[in-house]
Amino acid sequence: MLVSAEFHIPEVELVANHIAGATYTHGAAFVRGAHLDDAAFLALLAQMGAVMSASEDNSIPDHPKLDVVTNGDGFTAGSAHWQSPASYQARPPVFTAFRSVEVPRAGGPMQIIDTRPLWDMLTPSVKAGLAGIRVLHSKSKLEPLEEAEHVALHPLVRRQPETGRVGFFQTNPERIVAAVHQDGSEAIDEVHAIYRRVARLPAMIHNWQVGDLLFCDARVTLHRHDDSHLVGRRVLHRGMVRGEEPHAVDPKDFALAIE
Repeated sequence: MLVSAEFHIPEVELVANHIAGATYTHGAAFVRGAHLDDAAFLALLAQMGAVMSASEDNSIPDHPKLDVVTNGDGFTAGSAHWQSPASYQARPPVFTAFRSVEVPRAGGPMQIIDTRPLWDMLTPSVKAGLAGIRVLHSKSKLEPLEEAEHVALHPLVRRQPETGRVGFFQTNPERIVAAVHQDGSEAIDEVHAIYRRVARLPAMIHNWQVGDLLFCDARVTLHRHDDSHLVGRRVLHRGMVRGEEPHAVDPKDFALAIE
């Protein structure tokens, strides 16, 4: 099961590197009771890397690199899909971070799944078959594929450089346009099958309190909100730190293990 690391104020603004390290190791880290405003939240993210723009549709006017993630009227169900945001960019985020502004009276926790344990349990032959798959991510299947800024081809399997561990880079299936093996044959069924297996892994549950900060390593984790018993409104401000261009794991590494 994914275990998050917890930090406390007043040290939060001094330990960006420690938060980053804990997020690499555990997949997620949180700060209870930080109560940072948007400017301080952005300053903390900037210590962790280059802050990238989030959703233009819901951006915060005074801080356009942050956006609002909310269930709106307080009763709208959240997405049932696990996701890694902005996966359609050439250099997707390494960190997705949230600052809680308003929390519901009940329910609505964040769920986070670390994909690395699934990779660890696979046999070398299965790993060799999956390592060469490339997946075409899109901001929306409804947008023209010619809009290159909203489409990117990424490896299904990627190595986390800070730890050397390997996981699956996936997102909401509605944003997956196509997938191919190294020989050009279709691989969309394998991608969806891995997504279903990932979704059955144990998840970390984060119950929001006002002032919380939550950080996810977007390269090897997926997250969603469980709004099945939600009562009230949830408002989060989200920021993202740009990551490296994803690099594939070499299938030959596992072919040698098979021999």
